Amino acid sequence: MALFKSIQAPSIRDFDSEATIFSGQVALQRWGYLRNELPGAGLFHSLEWIDLLRRAYGLRFVAIELERRGEPVAAALMAYPPPSWLSRRLCSLPFSDFCPPLEAEPGAAAALMSRLAESGLAPRYELRGAAGNSPWEANYGFEHWQADCEQYRTAPNKVLGTAFRREVKRGQSEGLRVERGTDVQFFDRYYRLQIQTRRRLGMPSQPRRFFHLLAELFGSRDLGEVWLASKNGVDHAGVVLLSEPGTLHFKWQARGPVMANGANHLLHWHIIHHHSHNYQRFDLGRAGRGNDGLSRWKRHLGARPIPLAYSYFPKAPALSNSEELSGPARALSQVWSRLPLLVTEVVGTRLYPFLG
Repeated sequence: MALFKSIQAPSIRDFDSEATIFSGQVALQRWGYLRNELPGAGLFHSLEWIDLLRRAYGLRFVAIELERRGEPVAAALMAYPPPSWLSRRLCSLPFSDFCPPLEAEPGAAAALMSRLAESGLAPRYELRGAAGNSPWEANYGFEHWQADCEQYRTAPNKVLGTAFRREVKRGQSEGLRVERGTDVQFFDRYYRLQIQTRRRLGMPSQPRRFFHLLAELFGSRDLGEVWLASKNGVDHAGVVLLSEPGTLHFKWQARGPVMANGANHLLHWHIIHHHSHNYQRFDLGRAGRGNDGLSRWKRHLGARPIPLAYSYFPKAPALSNSEELSGPARALSQVWSRLPLLVTEVVGTRLYPFLG
């Protein structure tokens, strides 16, 4: 399964109709129809994910549709990052790893992108998961990591090597308790780990409300769950999983300031053991090409990288991915990592929506 689309140049087929642009509530209503009519929709195209972003961050959405002989052949959902009333950029989608245009036939998405660049809808555009042609500029600052679940079913000891299994045994000897839940209490416990992890990395965390909405929109529908490893009533490591047919997304992971030996390995071993028979693949998300530590961990779990393209119009940013920090951003990150936890929670709640 490809995790990004290489958008082909438009063919000589009849794509000469104008793209139709929907905004506001009409855009979301139309998108509910289009994502079912066009192939390739995934987690970040889903109505649950879109409702999460809308309610958590107040995004303002726009749907772009291209028809041929009255039938949709391509569509994209985009949003103005906060504050939407000031934003001069349309992104597909903010706070999402990738959300490429959907197309019914080769060339349709490229024709849609061409119409979008000519539309004047916004001065700047960003399409995540699509490699477009000129006048769009594409970069590959991220890789997307995916693991085939068949390998865990047939040769788990080979995939999860000696070092991994040794850490699992260390976790077992620590007397750690592994729990799985879908209600708001589990998401709230995970949030406490998340803000600690993000502070350690020098970055704001998603607001608590975001994780409460995850519980409502995903957990209550068996589309999302939290796994926690704890000891003596203290949570040491956590993972948030979101699902779609055939794919389980390891969407976020976090740990406490002091983690028991093997806690993270034991937690992931339980998830793999529990879910590898239920899905075709595990999606371990993206990592910047220069993020060697994160990439090493994903490979450690049996995942393999696939280039992930982001396309921009009229010009790609100077930095190849958003994980790269330099100058003032690096200095602010270092300051953030030293702030009291309560300060990062309060300020981060207000700041994070502007980082999409």
